[in-house]
Amino acid sequence: MKQFIFTLLLLTGVGTLLGFGQQDSMTTNSILKGAIRIKAPASLLEMTPEMWELKYKMKQRPELVLTNEEGTVNIILDYSEQKVNEAQIAAFTGFQAEQLTKARTDIKILSKGTRKVNGKEIGFIKFSAKAIDQKIFNYYFFASYNGQLLLGSFNCVEKLQKEWEPIAEQIVGSLQLGK
Repeated sequence: MKQFIFTLLLLTGVGTLLGFGQQDSMTTNSILKGAIRIKAPASLLEMTPEMWELKYKMKQRPELVLTNEEGTVNIILDYSEQKVNEAQIAAFTGFQAEQLTKARTDIKILSKGTRKVNGKEIGFIKFSAKAIDQKIFNYYFFASYNGQLLLGSFNCVEKLQKEWEPIAEQIVGSLQLGK
């Protein structure tokens, strides 16, 4: 569990650069041979391995990592081996919010809870955190798929939050689990 929390903390956008967002058409991205699908703006492309290592200081990449050209807007989607069922999502979300604030005093929880997305219970935590040079808006979301944990993260520099938070809501709202 500590490694999981550490990974989440690294995904809060440490080292994000300045830039701007774009609104454009949404494209479908998938993991697990199309079993899990999510829509994202077409301007967000697969992050290069070099940018991943530089930005997150980790060699192991999640299943899906999208970013804009400037690296200021990011989407991450990964499937873990951690066991969780749909009934546990609310408790898991509360536990994760608690762990985030215990691990880093700069984290400010903006909202947290659960919602139904395409018939599935999704947990979420929206929060701001400090990166090296600025604040980052983060939107974590969690779901159970085949009894295992699906982790999602959207982040952008805080000054882009007003523009990108509604888009992040669309992204999370597009999540489809199962074929």
